[in-house]
Amino acid sequence: MARKRNSKPRRVKRPLRRNLAINIRNKSLYFKTSSDGSLTYTGPLRWPGGALDVGFYQMTTTNALSSDSSGNFLTVASNTPGNFSEYSALKLLWDEYRVLSMAVYYSPAASVPATISGSSLVLAPIFVVADRDTATALTSYSNADNYASVKRFELDRRWSFSIRMSGVTDVTWLNLQSTASNYWMKFYSTGLTPSINYGVMSFVLQVELRQKI
Repeated sequence: MARKRNSKPRRVKRPLRRNLAINIRNKSLYFKTSSDGSLTYTGPLRWPGGALDVGFYQMTTTNALSSDSSGNFLTVASNTPGNFSEYSALKLLWDEYRVLSMAVYYSPAASVPATISGSSLVLAPIFVVADRDTATALTSYSNADNYASVKRFELDRRWSFSIRMSGVTDVTWLNLQSTASNYWMKFYSTGLTPSINYGVMSFVLQVELRQKI
């Protein structure tokens, strides 16, 4: 039977490797190629409603921002997925990963003037930096000032700080079964009221996942 004049041949639907297709699509949206050929992640720091799609996952954890017995807050947070509760489930499903971004969102427990748990609240600035070289804690405000990434915040107000994928080391795929850190967030504050919870820090780690190829 002759084909009708205006009819079109039927397209044969081929199965797609869904993860590969999504990864390619999102690379064009959320990655920028630098002059040296390296990739920089430019996408969102948080996906609405958790995981966006297969191959991408948003890991979260919450920690208190509490001063120690000497009135200091000296903390280092790494970007390894092994620090997040979702890690044990993800490593059963995927082989490799790379971190697209790490962000922290701070919310104060109270505003000034105020008391927390019946104690007077003494405020001091908190300095936050990104370090891609070492996990050693900050030792002073002047030490933090030596970092180009340093930001100063107040503990009675909301603030956020983030690090995005950038450079050859960040784009390298890593073994999800034995995660490691390639950068750290460092926090420094002193002169605080001892042993007081000043607020909550919510950490969000955005990771890309894949099977071995």
